[in-house]
Amino acid sequence: MNEDIYKGLPPILTAKDIAEFLRIGMNQAYGIIHEIGFRYGRTVRCTKNQLINFVEGGGRNHEDNEDLRAGAE
Repeated sequence: MNEDIYKGLPPILTAKDIAEFLRIGMNQAYGIIHEIGFRYGRTVRCTKNQLINFVEGGGRNHEDNEDLRAGAE
């Protein structure tokens, strides 16, 4: 794992942070954060380590987190 590419990331990320880091659109970023992240009030966030695991795993969530889209109201 190349730590240097993750150096500027904050410990807790928003969909906007993910979109900027991965250079993707906001819809794709929201899809990723809903897959790997956690709810905080009405927002969804993820940790830097969750994003690193997702990226290093080739875009697959290797943690046992529940898909947040399944719990959406």
